Amino acid sequence: MSPVSQTLLQRLGLGLDLTEGRELAERVRLVLHHIRSSQLQTLLLMLVMLWALTNETNATALKLWCVCLLLTNLASGLHARSALAKGVDRQLTRIVVWQLMGLNALSATIWGLLVWVTLDTTSTVQTIFVISVITAVGGSSMSSLSPVLPLYIAFLGIILALTAFKIWALGDTTYQALAVGAVLYVAILLGHARNSAMAARASIDLRFQNVDLIARLQQEGERARAAELDATQANQAKSKFLAAASHDLRQPIHALGLFLEVLGNTQLSTNQSAVLANARTATQASSEMLDTLLDISRIE
Repeated sequence: MSPVSQTLLQRLGLGLDLTEGRELAERVRLVLHHIRSSQLQTLLLMLVMLWALTNETNATALKLWCVCLLLTNLASGLHARSALAKGVDRQLTRIVVWQLMGLNALSATIWGLLVWVTLDTTSTVQTIFVISVITAVGGSSMSSLSPVLPLYIAFLGIILALTAFKIWALGDTTYQALAVGAVLYVAILLGHARNSAMAARASIDLRFQNVDLIARLQQEGERARAAELDATQANQAKSKFLAAASHDLRQPIHALGLFLEVLGNTQLSTNQSAVLANARTATQASSEMLDTLLDISRIE
């Protein structure tokens, strides 16, 4: 896609940034899942078309059309299964998008050729049926292709361009009015597809935001648990230190008290007795402080 075209589509809200990474890869996976699950419906619709529209004039052409549609449908299904099995990562997203673009363009061309195969050889009722089917195919593809919007734009543009051109070429005024209505129908579908694409993208973005938030919460929880463990270990180390310090200091203070008692039994002057009393008071205070530290360490 050229820079000018991409800029124009982005202004219209229809841009496809092939460097978007995981968000684009997720939208591509969503499209692949839709393609894989819609194969049976396409096959049943093809059989109904073959049964309802076949006549002597168009039998061969209609059967050839069915074979082409069947092969394209199988190719799209096999491609979707293969891509999902390999995994659509960021490196393969660009390749898968362009592969899908080619397959969907081919499928749209085959559906568009249905009107060229049938309208000249069918009744009015059958013509209405064909146009209704083409209209339904264009509308129903919106849910499966709109997550990667350019895929749907290409599909819808090809299928309805072929249909409108054939209807206009019939030369009937009513059919020509119907061709104009097809153009308006395309505009309406593109508007709805744009809204659907924006909703899908917002949903995927929200899911990734939730995943990132959960991952961040888990990391914060791990860091909090690590910090709690460090704090617990530090507290235990502090408690062991207090217990060891109070135990180791108790013995020298107890010995100091004994020495002071021995000193008190000797003859001392008045000043010496006063100093001894102060020393006993200080020793008693130190002993009480050590007892308090030991009690705290026991409580912890």
